Amino acid sequence: MKYVVLEDIKRQVVQDSDVDDIILTTIGDAAEDATERHLGRPLSDCIGSDGQLPPALRQAILMLCSTLYNDRESQTHTQSHVNPAYEALRPDRKSVV
Repeated sequence: MKYVVLEDIKRQVVQDSDVDDIILTTIGDAAEDATERHLGRPLSDCIGSDGQLPPALRQAILMLCSTLYNDRESQTHTQSHVNPAYEALRPDRKSVV
């Protein structure tokens, strides 16, 4: 992971043990990759003058991490919904990114 850190993902998913660190790291990598594909550009192109991702983009990655962690089984009893943070980042919409 280049843009979010494990500790932030753990706070997002409310996990305070080290049991799922490997899973959460893999999820963080996948979320960053998915975000780049969704945006159609590298996250490095989104870095602001402060050297950080915009807060909305960073939060969207963390929200996706939470979704991937909570729905990590191949079959769940919950219905998946479109992540509104990702919808706000669609390239054809005006966004803060």
